[in-house]
Amino acid sequence: MFMEANLDNIKWQKYLRISEEDYSGSCEVDAGAQGLHLELISLLPEGQFALDIGCGTGWSTQELSKKYISVTGISIQQAEIDFALANHLTDKTNFLLMDMHEITFLDKHFDTVYMREALEHSIAPFIALCEANRVLKIDGSFIVNVPPQDWVDWHCHYFVPTEKQLKSLLDKTNFEIIKSGITAGGHIYSLCKKVKDVEL
Repeated sequence: MFMEANLDNIKWQKYLRISEEDYSGSCEVDAGAQGLHLELISLLPEGQFALDIGCGTGWSTQELSKKYISVTGISIQQAEIDFALANHLTDKTNFLLMDMHEITFLDKHFDTVYMREALEHSIAPFIALCEANRVLKIDGSFIVNVPPQDWVDWHCHYFVPTEKQLKSLLDKTNFEIIKSGITAGGHIYSLCKKVKDVEL
């Protein structure tokens, strides 16, 4: 299920200009972010294993565990993982320091992959989506969302796709869009299923 990872060599870490002040792991997500999580999670079917990419301080992972037997949250920020382990670790959740461009789980392990506002932090979104595809079972559920375009200039966002760009990326990584739209807060989302593996 799990491949050995060298956590001292996070592949893209040197490119991510994120300060400790941005992600201090010092507080929970605010009410607006909680509402967005709940709106997206409500679209997902129940299942066994789920992966929360960009889990932040772990609130979303704990919410996902109400639908899944086991949920793993991953983040590239050690402070976030430390906070999640201290506040949201249960018999159904786990948290790991991990890079979304190089997920150290075996192929087709998860029933669901959840990626809430993580893709815009990627310097290689195609690779990040390929990794999400790889660890997801065929016909598994994938949900991804990104903020609106007025967040495009935030200093640790590298690429905030438009709805058309997101659809193109999902098509190229073999996800079939089941439902897409705009959330109450103006965020683009797509609920997908994996139709086949990506051949690289």
